[in-house]
Amino acid sequence: MKPFETLGRFTTPDGQELTFHRRDRDFFVYLDGEELMSSRAPSSEMALAELACGGLGPGARVLIGGLGLGYTLRAALDVLPKSAKVVVAEIFASVIDFNRTTGSPARGARRSPHPDRGRRRVDGPP
Repeated sequence: MKPFETLGRFTTPDGQELTFHRRDRDFFVYLDGEELMSSRAPSSEMALAELACGGLGPGARVLIGGLGLGYTLRAALDVLPKSAKVVVAEIFASVIDFNRTTGSPARGARRSPHPDRGRRRVDGPP
């Protein structure tokens, strides 16, 4: 087994340490040394989006609370019509940057989760 590779380390506004890691093909997010999420078992994140968004029609508007590793966003984009609008509320810019630069699972979506046209970014705390 390969060792953990630390991909990023950030301090949250309340002083906690948020770290991003990779081991082989798996990605991990830790907060103060405790695993928050990983790419090993994303089925609940994907099922949430599929159940909530699967029956929505054209012009639907969806809010996703937190980007994480991008699985909920990816699943939502895969089942929603192209005319749907999706907003992801992510408080940490470091999570957004991690997903953009590291090749998040969301990058394989039918529709790109990172479109430049029509995107509106609302910055909050780092």
